[in-house]
Amino acid sequence: MPRATDNFIPRFQILAEELIAEIKAGKYLEGQLFPSEKELVQRYQVSRQTIRNTLNVLAAKGLLLPKLARGHFVQAPQKSKRAPMAPPVSPGRIKQIGLVYRPLRLQNNVSFFRSSLGLKSAISQYGYSLAMSVACQDSENRLYPTFPQWIQNDLMDGYILLSAPSHVQESFVGLKVPVVCMGYPWTGLALPSVEFDFQAVYRKAVHYLVEKQCLPICNIVNGDNTIEDSAFSREVLSGYRKGIADLCLSPAQAGVAKFKKNTAQELVRCLARVIKKKPLPRAIILDSDIHLEPIMEFLTAKGIRVPQDLVILVILFNNGLSPYTGQIAFFDFDPFFNARRAGEKLLEIMHSGTPGELHERYADGRFVSPA
Repeated sequence: MPRATDNFIPRFQILAEELIAEIKAGKYLEGQLFPSEKELVQRYQVSRQTIRNTLNVLAAKGLLLPKLARGHFVQAPQKSKRAPMAPPVSPGRIKQIGLVYRPLRLQNNVSFFRSSLGLKSAISQYGYSLAMSVACQDSENRLYPTFPQWIQNDLMDGYILLSAPSHVQESFVGLKVPVVCMGYPWTGLALPSVEFDFQAVYRKAVHYLVEKQCLPICNIVNGDNTIEDSAFSREVLSGYRKGIADLCLSPAQAGVAKFKKNTAQELVRCLARVIKKKPLPRAIILDSDIHLEPIMEFLTAKGIRVPQDLVILVILFNNGLSPYTGQIAFFDFDPFFNARRAGEKLLEIMHSGTPGELHERYADGRFVSPA
């Protein structure tokens, strides 16, 4: 086993190699409950985050199956999970996978870059490169998609759709090359996917806030303006309501507020209505940090201190350089492993012709409290 100082190998990767060897040697039986985080922390004398990263690696390799509130269960090593060497391609053809993504705030967007790194780690070992194209035309920002030309000229060996809008997903139905959605398949299309399980995370979020004695709670949700908004709202509210039912909370203890347009102005207006309620909510849940700066400025102007007076829980916290990192709570989720799994799933389809489980859903991570 390599030492931690050799080429600066992270501790969790070293532990992952050791545990993978134990599973393959038969120390743990298929279907057996794997040791808990607490047990592994005590055994190896490392942080809980190191153990979580280790378990994420084992889950991504198909050796552990995480189950909500129950732990991780051992799966038998399956050689078929790993894609075989790619078939030969035509002379002069470049082996490429196309990544089609919704325009994002790419500057400081840790989530996007971790996702692209995860994809590259899966496909590069088989000689594929990653080409990128935005998922829509935006004349104001001069973003013009190139993926229609990819499709027309048959330039890619496969596609990954990263949170692509519904009309973009529809354009990939029926292609001869395989397609995997990373993110929710909004229209219910039978496209294989590796998804972030918002329902499970919002359910966990209610438990987390109650444990932190942050009642009442208000979940601020985008309105049903588009197909994507509507599907996302259903997913979020389903998980949120399950968390409420788990803990038998009343409507006064856990409410919902909706805003119509996904703009900073509309979100601030919605928040203004929320803070007028008596008593003042002890916590609000936001789906992402995209409008966090104007929200924090608004609360400061109103004399509301975060987190002393109001806890803000952000589910998707993408900006690792945000000045508010120590003030807010957030779900610490590394998209690297989901993205790598999406790349592996695409390769499996390319070589076997079948997607296995059509929709794979993951919600590995932990809630981080304000400093």
